Amino acid sequence: MSIKSGKQIKISAIVSYIALFINIVITLLYTPWMVGKIGKANYGLYTLSISLISIFMLDFGLSSAVTKFLSKYRAENNQKKINSLVGAIFKLYFFIDIILIFLLTTVFFFIGKIYKNLSPDELELFKTLYVVVSIFNIISFPMTPLSGILSAYEKFIQLKLCDLFNKVFRVILVVIVLLMNFDVVAIVVANAITGVLTILIKIVIIKVCIPIKIDFKSANIETYKEIFSFSSCLTIISVAQRILHNLVPSILAITAGSVAVALYSPASSLGEYFYLIAVAVNGLFLPTIARMIANNEEEKILELMIKVGRYQTYILGLIIVGFFCVGDLFMITWMGKDFIISYYCALLLMIPSLFEYSQQIANTTIVAKNYVKHQAILLIISSVFGCGLSFLFSYLWGSIGVSLSLCITGLINVIGLNYIHKKKLNIDIKRFYKECYFNIFITLIITATLGRILCLIIPLYGILGIIVKSFIIIIIFSLSSFLFSMNKYEKSIIKSLILNLKKMINKKQHQN
Repeated sequence: MSIKSGKQIKISAIVSYIALFINIVITLLYTPWMVGKIGKANYGLYTLSISLISIFMLDFGLSSAVTKFLSKYRAENNQKKINSLVGAIFKLYFFIDIILIFLLTTVFFFIGKIYKNLSPDELELFKTLYVVVSIFNIISFPMTPLSGILSAYEKFIQLKLCDLFNKVFRVILVVIVLLMNFDVVAIVVANAITGVLTILIKIVIIKVCIPIKIDFKSANIETYKEIFSFSSCLTIISVAQRILHNLVPSILAITAGSVAVALYSPASSLGEYFYLIAVAVNGLFLPTIARMIANNEEEKILELMIKVGRYQTYILGLIIVGFFCVGDLFMITWMGKDFIISYYCALLLMIPSLFEYSQQIANTTIVAKNYVKHQAILLIISSVFGCGLSFLFSYLWGSIGVSLSLCITGLINVIGLNYIHKKKLNIDIKRFYKECYFNIFITLIITATLGRILCLIIPLYGILGIIVKSFIIIIIFSLSSFLFSMNKYEKSIIKSLILNLKKMINKKQHQN
């Protein structure tokens, strides 16, 4: 990994975490207010409209194709192929966009038959939301390759700053809309405006910083064959992932109604943040892994996987344990007592995610080595199984049932991926589990046990209770991690940080 790339990754990760922190804090403050303003049922319809449209917004693996082939052509210094590839990709996106217009229009006329549990007023509002969200997605979909281009040229910092702008400005607009007492339709329009502005910013960055001249004419049949040979399996993976996650609100709406969707939504949002925290670092390693493969240094992939995996397990493990200890108090304080079910839903969604997201280096390697066919087959099987289980469990237990089905499906998916990692990538999974999970899980068990007991004993509630109890959990986790989990390298980093902090304090005292 070059020094320049390493610096880009570090700064990009910092920007990602800043964006997440700002977005999470602001969202936690305004989401209950938004629900209070527009009503629980309307909030469920708002979530449902976005999730339904998302089912159709597939990029067919073309974003990954952009990153992979542009990186390859850059290494070959072949600007002609770069221009031709980008032109071919954009032509494909515009063609797919025409198909999407037809599909979304067709679905609109069947909304009443699909969501029979919605009341006439809810159905009318949902149709309006559906139209607004559809128009925005039809406009923005052809611009999807912009992020792939920025990634291929390792403009990670600019890409993450765009994400930061998108998150912060969207929240600002939604707050303004709510202060002006507009309805839920205006909230969707605010989201669309933010998305369009973000696209325009990316276009400006590419035009100024990246030497690409889009060539729509020179792409031949061989170019398209190369793209499709790589992206076909990624398309299947994308479809499977969409079916498994974005179809859940629709399943709940069909089997349990809009209130069940609203109860599931906070848990889904927390699961999304959990995902974003995890991939803030993992998503930046594709160029590094590609270089390792090209230089026949694949033995270094396991070392990178363990190193990044341990880091992710510390972060994600602390979040899960912390949520286990104070999540019920947090959910009541944040959304109200009616949403206590969302606490259990979120826990169920987080459990398999700890394993899946801490192994993203291996999953990225699957893409880099083009072994996505086996991953696609696995996801098809798990998604079909998960959808069937979701219908059954949501019918029996509502939002809790659908969360349980996703938990079971997620764990099965992790086991299947581990089989692929071992058989196709020759990764020593036993060594990874031993060095990544074993001693860290000791810390997690200690923290969960002591933390939960103390949280039940300490008679503090509300925001103050959340802050105090969270601080106690962090102390327990930090001490037990240093005593039972951290290796020599990790302890040296902690000691170095403490030493540098002491030097800064002493220097400041000396200056005073």
